[in-house]
Amino acid sequence: MINLFKQELQEIYSFFKNNYKEAVVLCMSTLFLVLAIYRPIGSS
Repeated sequence: MINLFKQELQEIYSFFKNNYKEAVVLCMSTLFLVLAIYRPIGSS
């Protein structure tokens, strides 16, 4: 069980290491959409 968990973490790490630009874009766009719901852009 521990080995499986360790292997999963290594796979996630290698995915983010190889695709960090896409991960940053996805995280920033998700954050932008969530924040737009709570604090609409352009409203005072």
